[in-house]
Amino acid sequence: ESVQYLASFTSLTCLDLASSRCLEGTSLGGLSIITCLMNLNLSRCDKIRDEGLLSLCSINSLTILNLRSCSGFKGIGLRAGNALTALKDLHMDRCPGLTNEGLVAICTITCLTSLNLAFCRKVSDAGLMGISSLKRLTRLKLFGCQFISNTGLSYLHGTTSLTELDISHCSRITDRGLKELHVATGIKEVILYSHVEGVQKILSLIDFRVRARF
Repeated sequence: ESVQYLASFTSLTCLDLASSRCLEGTSLGGLSIITCLMNLNLSRCDKIRDEGLLSLCSINSLTILNLRSCSGFKGIGLRAGNALTALKDLHMDRCPGLTNEGLVAICTITCLTSLNLAFCRKVSDAGLMGISSLKRLTRLKLFGCQFISNTGLSYLHGTTSLTELDISHCSRITDRGLKELHVATGIKEVILYSHVEGVQKILSLIDFRVRARF
């Protein structure tokens, strides 16, 4: 009911519903009537399920969507994400339920330029297989995704637009994975705020910028 009331504000461009307890089911689809809505913050809304994500796909004016720290979905509800034709910036960090299948669904949003998956601990190498379909992606955060390894990095080789990658606290990534990534992409900055095995050996051999703290 509260979402239906908000939908009457048809000129809204930015809406912050962080930590709301009333968002669930398909109610979010009611926001699609706000044709100017560009920035939507739904962080810490734990009642949002995958059917709610599917409803969000009808809000095709969105350019920024924040779903940080939402624990109620797997992400598969974004399987219709190709309808989000304006979405550039997606925050899915600290979503404990996000799965590899959910990440595959996210990869249908092919206009994304920035994707934050930090501390999504169910995401592994297999989830990154579809990332190469995001041809416009320039920034990817995998901070704290502990099951990402060199194999996962190899799936990024097709993302030639990628300029910034955060793999801090991804302890399964080694110097070999970084060297292969450097050869295959035009990446300019890698963020390593943790120890990555053997990485100190290659910092002098590659010409992309590395922000590192060991």
